Amino acid sequence: MTRLRQSYNQAPIILAEKIKDLKQLLNTCSEKLLNLSNIYKSQIDNDKLPISKSELENRCNIFMEGWSKYLYEYFSIQIAEAKTKEAIDEIENWLTSLQFYSQSSSELMLSTLTASKAN
Repeated sequence: MTRLRQSYNQAPIILAEKIKDLKQLLNTCSEKLLNLSNIYKSQIDNDKLPISKSELENRCNIFMEGWSKYLYEYFSIQIAEAKTKEAIDEIENWLTSLQFYSQSSSELMLSTLTASKAN
């Protein structure tokens, strides 16, 4: 019974310590999030956007799947094939024209997005 009473008396102290620890963790996470947001904002302001080349290629492929389905649904096979090839060539040219330079092994930096607009 005394053990139970001791646990009961210590519960508010333990709870206060846990709340204090959680608040400290929240402050640390908030500070890290603020620092990360400042880094990304700075990169955007300086036109140095971190972009994964493989993710960009993946999104182009996803777009091409939908585009190809649309073309084959509404046009003849010959027109759909020609338009699909034309779109694939255009995407390959655009991806090639983007000038990536490596920042780290997993992240690439895109120097400018306006390279394709100049054409």
